[in-house]
Amino acid sequence: MPVFGLHTSGTHASYISEKTRRKVLYQYPQGPAPLTYLLSLLPDEETDKTEFGWWEERDTVVKTTTAQIAAAGPFYTSTGTTAHTDGDPMTANSEYGVKVTDYTLFRVQDVIWIRNVPNAAASATNQIRAVVTAVTQISSDIGRLTFRPIETVSDVGNGTDANGLSVYFTSSAAAEGTKSKVGSYSFPIEVTNYTQIHKHGIIITRSALKQGVRYDSSGIWQDKLKKTGLRHMKGLEMATLRGVRATRNTTNEDGDTVPERLTGGLEFFLKHWELGTTGNGAIVNYRPGGSDITASAWSADDDKRIIDLSTTLTVDQFDTLIERAFRYTSDTSFEKLVLCGSGFLKAIQTYCKLQSIVMRELNPKTDTFGLQMYRLSTIYGDLVFKAHPLLSQDSTFRNDAYILDLGCFKWRPLTDSDTEFLEGRQDNDYDGRKDTWLTEGGYEINFPENHMYIKNLTGITA
Repeated sequence: MPVFGLHTSGTHASYISEKTRRKVLYQYPQGPAPLTYLLSLLPDEETDKTEFGWWEERDTVVKTTTAQIAAAGPFYTSTGTTAHTDGDPMTANSEYGVKVTDYTLFRVQDVIWIRNVPNAAASATNQIRAVVTAVTQISSDIGRLTFRPIETVSDVGNGTDANGLSVYFTSSAAAEGTKSKVGSYSFPIEVTNYTQIHKHGIIITRSALKQGVRYDSSGIWQDKLKKTGLRHMKGLEMATLRGVRATRNTTNEDGDTVPERLTGGLEFFLKHWELGTTGNGAIVNYRPGGSDITASAWSADDDKRIIDLSTTLTVDQFDTLIERAFRYTSDTSFEKLVLCGSGFLKAIQTYCKLQSIVMRELNPKTDTFGLQMYRLSTIYGDLVFKAHPLLSQDSTFRNDAYILDLGCFKWRPLTDSDTEFLEGRQDNDYDGRKDTWLTEGGYEINFPENHMYIKNLTGITA
């Protein structure tokens, strides 16, 4: 069965001519651009704008945390302004208040759970289940939830250890004859990227065009055509992974001021996911209220997606990374592509030996469109490994890997500007020939949290 729900390799040859990218890379499946090859098999969506966008919306847990008031803890008495006395009970159906870091998530009639409230009389904790009766803004997103406990709770602690507790939405409870409450809708975020012009010319004099060469009697033209085309595909590949979104004005050969645009790739969007909010420098509010975790250790925050290791992991630590990689996925079959260097692949072989599991080699003719790939099945999902030539050949990246959710990748060529080989681009009086490989497009990379970049995994031990 083919990977990632793409067309079967058996029918692939019948439509290779539909796209130039597909045609070139079909002839060189083990070449420098396996991701560009796989993306050429997916549906594209043209854009008529050099800056294009898409919408993302996340189904987040409705949750906030308790915040300190004038007293040591977060709780108010029924008046809403006086601190609740540390150790006093909260009586069922009486009103109390709690200061929270984000009041905007909650509405009147919400049923909330304030989890693990310290018990002032002992080392145990209390669970406060309550119905919200009022939502009041204090400053910015900080606010107060007035609530009625469903059950009486004894010995409610209101010291410093009651700050930072989790407050969850669990349901809503409307009394008979009451009106429904509105205001819980939030708009999705719009993310944008730029198209980028990739251009590689081939020029040869008329005399050289007519001559053969010692290593190829047909001449140098076909060889230059092949090598320049593969270099063009390599540029598309690296832009997908490492491109940085940017635009500036520059002066062209004719002296005109024109825009130069670069498309953002996977690492760019992963970086901005980790920045979290526009206040931290991110392009959009990926993680509203979140902190900048770009400098955090990978084990310190579950939202970390650029995993800089430079060390050996234990089997348990690597399992943690696999679980994190599959926490969010768009693929209904729970498959993710792993483009890695040969050193990373060697570490995975060690992992399999330690776990007494086997990676299955996929059939290039029927499963993987001529690519050599291996499947590792885990309890979280399937990882499909492909050794990437551009990572393996450089010792700096040999132990790196990109874990990709292909369903969240889309190539967006500018209208009628997908990869073309344009012939006869020379000046009229030039005694020779100039042809050009030309592409203009950008990448739509949805939901950065679905992807991961692991750097320098030096090995795996028990």
